[in-house]
Amino acid sequence: MQARQHRVHHMRYTVASGLDHQYICTWCGKTSASRYDYEKHLRTHTGEKPFLCTAGRSLDKSHLILEGPDVTRMMEFNEVIPCPICGRLQNSRARFRSHLEYCRRALNPQFSCQFCQKAFAYRKDMEKHTRTHTGEKPYLCYHCSSRFADRSSFVKHRRRFHPTATS
Repeated sequence: MQARQHRVHHMRYTVASGLDHQYICTWCGKTSASRYDYEKHLRTHTGEKPFLCTAGRSLDKSHLILEGPDVTRMMEFNEVIPCPICGRLQNSRARFRSHLEYCRRALNPQFSCQFCQKAFAYRKDMEKHTRTHTGEKPYLCYHCSSRFADRSSFVKHRRRFHPTATS
């Protein structure tokens, strides 16, 4: 608990006009938009490892084996489950298992970009990245003819500029 008190002591929270809330690390000046990211960053200074597995060890990237009854016991103990690889929090066992599979695959990527050799765990991620090199924009807005390289940008555009339009 002493590390937590120390961490809170070094936290500075500011609100800049017109900008998102910022958490600023007083040790190094790094800013974070969310308290979770800020507290995760502070652990790089304190060395704190607050999550324990059922074997009583601290969770970090070297502790990757979480399966079977250990995950169930962990769920009963915690409201949310932290990914032992990247630290992201998941609020259900199904999301945790899916996310953990994604992170495990990311540790051993099988697809690489033909332009810059950046490696990806999933083909779809590589294809999306490749568009940054080719300039391909396969998603077309039929309302204003704007084009987008990825579906999420297209959906955001539709919601912002054509909220009442169908399809």
